[in-house]
Amino acid sequence: MAAGQWPGVERIYRQGIDGGLATFEGAVPSREDFSARKIAQLGLAAVHRDSTVIGWIAASPVSARRSYRGVIEHSVYVDAAQAGLGVGTALPGVLGYRERSAQAPAGPLSGRWIDTVLYELRLEPGAATHT
Repeated sequence: MAAGQWPGVERIYRQGIDGGLATFEGAVPSREDFSARKIAQLGLAAVHRDSTVIGWIAASPVSARRSYRGVIEHSVYVDAAQAGLGVGTALPGVLGYRERSAQAPAGPLSGRWIDTVLYELRLEPGAATHT
């Protein structure tokens, strides 16, 4: 995910907030705050042939504790105009979900308790990890 792609990432993030289900954030962070919380090597932007950002994936550490090194949570966002076209389908298998994990802060579901879907991918020892 290149710095020059931030306007597209920000636009799609805003769509997610406005829809009420994509995040528990109430506002799009600045590019600097977003980047500070993410693992740079694990951020990707999906772009259309015309270079328009149509989706993005980013990851952040679950915890700063050493015992959780290499454990991440990830976010996948797709432009509403591209929904259902396969942009976000390259995900590992669903393992489960957390029921009523947090309340939606904005959008049509504001105040409603929302479930969070969980995914998992285990890497073999020696595979790239974030420490």
